[in-house]
Amino acid sequence: MPRVDQLAEFVIDDRFKAFPVHGGALAAHFRTGTLGKAICESSVWLECNEINKRFRDLLADPFEQGTKDLDLFPKRNKNQALSPDTVPYEVLSVLWQLRHTIVHNVGLITKSDAVKLRLLLQEEVESPQLLVPNPADLGYVKRFLDLTARSVNQKVGHRLAELLTTIHAGNPVLFTPQKIADQPASQFGIPLIVAAALGTPSP
Repeated sequence: MPRVDQLAEFVIDDRFKAFPVHGGALAAHFRTGTLGKAICESSVWLECNEINKRFRDLLADPFEQGTKDLDLFPKRNKNQALSPDTVPYEVLSVLWQLRHTIVHNVGLITKSDAVKLRLLLQEEVESPQLLVPNPADLGYVKRFLDLTARSVNQKVGHRLAELLTTIHAGNPVLFTPQKIADQPASQFGIPLIVAAALGTPSP
């Protein structure tokens, strides 16, 4: 959300097409207070490929297409071994499916759920059966999500700083680097450099 807010007044390309918004959804989120919250909170964030595409478009250099190196959750190739970079894609894809099972089927793994989970896990999944996570399971999920969120914030924060630096180089009168650097540094909680200005998190 802060990524959208910090870029909206400095770019005129079509990067925000990655966030299709219908009038009814926008009206419901109008009072969120910022453009970023309005268009991001009205979108669904339950599929890694779609999330990758949105951030690839959002964080691309001006008037250029985003490349796969901007993906938040890299997907491993068919013959590629699982690596720390590709773990979030694989685990999140399973978690999205489990969330669907819990929310829409009250925890019952249906035959169609089992097919999807079998493809994701690459092992047999019996159905029908009831999914009953215990506190330890939830603890593992929370730990994974905390680590993933920290990693994503680092990646997005540094890429946003690079992008703002590129934008400033093309038109130095657009903004004062120090002011702009301080905003994302505070929101992401990490030091960030924009056009040689060091932004520091608020105490």
